[in-house]
Amino acid sequence: MTTRTATLVAMVMAIRCTTSWAQTPVERVETEQQLVAITIDDGPHPVNTPKLLELFKKNDVKATFFVIGRSVKRDPELAKRMLAEGHELGNHTLTHADLAKLGDLEKVRKEIEETQRILKETIGKPAVLFRAPFLSHDENVWTVLKGMPSINASRLTTDWSGDSTAQSIFDEATKETKAGDIVLMHSWPNKTIEAMPRIIKALQAKGLKLVTVSELLAAAQKIRPLDWSMLGDGPGNDELAAVCTSVMAHSQNGMGKAWLERIAKTKRVDGLLDFGHIEKHIRPAAHSSRTLALALRLGHYRADKAGANASEIEMLLPLVVRSLAKDHKANGGLGDRAWGDQWQSAMWAAQTAQLAWIIWDRLTTDDHKLVVAMLAHEADRFLKKAPPTSNAASVNDTKGEENAWNASCIMTASIMLINHPHEKAWRERAIVYYLNAVATPQDVNSKRVVDGKPLSERLVGYCITADYAVGNHGAYPHPGYTASSYLDTRMLFFSALAGVQPPEAILYNATPIYRMFVDHQWTAPPYIKPGGSIYKDDGGIYWPTKKEKQRAGRYYKWFSQDVLAATYGFDATCSTKATHWAKLHGQVMIDAFNGKPTPTKLESYRKIAFFKNALSCYLIRTLHANKHLVPVRALGADK
Repeated sequence: MTTRTATLVAMVMAIRCTTSWAQTPVERVETEQQLVAITIDDGPHPVNTPKLLELFKKNDVKATFFVIGRSVKRDPELAKRMLAEGHELGNHTLTHADLAKLGDLEKVRKEIEETQRILKETIGKPAVLFRAPFLSHDENVWTVLKGMPSINASRLTTDWSGDSTAQSIFDEATKETKAGDIVLMHSWPNKTIEAMPRIIKALQAKGLKLVTVSELLAAAQKIRPLDWSMLGDGPGNDELAAVCTSVMAHSQNGMGKAWLERIAKTKRVDGLLDFGHIEKHIRPAAHSSRTLALALRLGHYRADKAGANASEIEMLLPLVVRSLAKDHKANGGLGDRAWGDQWQSAMWAAQTAQLAWIIWDRLTTDDHKLVVAMLAHEADRFLKKAPPTSNAASVNDTKGEENAWNASCIMTASIMLINHPHEKAWRERAIVYYLNAVATPQDVNSKRVVDGKPLSERLVGYCITADYAVGNHGAYPHPGYTASSYLDTRMLFFSALAGVQPPEAILYNATPIYRMFVDHQWTAPPYIKPGGSIYKDDGGIYWPTKKEKQRAGRYYKWFSQDVLAATYGFDATCSTKATHWAKLHGQVMIDAFNGKPTPTKLESYRKIAFFKNALSCYLIRTLHANKHLVPVRALGADK
């Protein structure tokens, strides 16, 4: 073994022994499918890369090329050809520098981010995978990657070594290679080109299919991968993008610190976190963790505002996923009592699964199994269970919100768990729950076709009144619960990122419900003075009843529906358009965060909700700006 080989092996072993999830590159994956990933580093090479492409095309091989930014810039047409022929291009830095030896965050940032820019300009999108030259990582690398998976390898052919031969490369690439392995080779050694035909033939003779790393990861995960490259450079420069960004910037105060304090106070059982088994325990832990994970993934977490270092939160997130999933009934539970099979538990399962989805590449195979078992268990509960309806009682105790959160769980399972035996059944059931959440008396017997079937075939009752409002806790109309019954922002953006068409049902009746907020006149009496529309010209919220009036200050709800209405167009028949209201309601929040007087006092219930919803709206606008937000018809009576 040469000195350089020994150094590389020692480096890889050191990486393998790293305990922090944020510092664990992917070496191989556990999969029952007979798949292997061939990876080619350092190209595109002007002579050898075309030879590899011809060979791969002839043998139906797909590979991942970890390319150098300056080489792509030198030979852009070759890079385009690689993509056009079905191969994957990963980021291998701008100059092939040893990043751990640079010792400077900005130098590391330039190596990685400049390559992303070149790839986007050349092939239309940045890389979704990274490989460090010399497999060399340090804290600066992880800081810049912001969650992008870093790929090492389980089969090191050392084809770069002067001691290697075509035969030794063949041996290392084939003799012990099995399903789930990642094979590392380079584009420039001629001996690699010489060995490649035999390598392909030998691996295929073992029954192994040669695929890209992303395909291998997806097969192992058994979930649909989220394509974060869809987000491009952000939401653009329009007014809604600006207000979403501004609300996010103003609403993070203390949330990271509060989260860490909550984790620190949580009881430990066998090294895991036992949050408890009811709403006040599980729900805030799941939804706040999901929000933080998403903010970190997108690079919008502000440690100076949130009061905690990103690395502290990143290190704990997999533990939170593992703990919540393990504590579910499907996985045996922790401590005295598990959670699950109860009111709201479907929503908590969806929140936990979405958290796991965001950081899936940071979780262990055992974690994956826990999450899948939890989510499938909760989604399966509704396959033969009719959605609850409130009918005439919708003015006092709507079941709309309950149906909406159950639909979100079922839909998460359908989209996330690819090729699951219940995938299609879950989608159909999610449609049923979404529709029943927002059905009105006039919908129940309607023959209008939504998602391929007449409404009357799926509706068992209604949860929203003829005026497109709901009541709850004895208050009617209750603007807060009305919004909660039809807004599922997160499933809209998760669907887009997963490349799945959302059902029409997800926005059914969105048009008349939003118009109710803007234009419907609630007369005083019987409603409290002064009467009028819920949306007021000064940005305030008219609350037609004395009960729960403080909830008018939950501006994140009004802002979310404004952004969705403007994006999907269900403000088309409103007297004042949604963009106007989004700017107005966004400014109310910004003013309140800055200590300025506002027409309605913000309610601080689950303060993280303000940031959570602004982040969701930012994602929706970003997908829209980058033309990845799939249109969904905002159906419903529109008189």
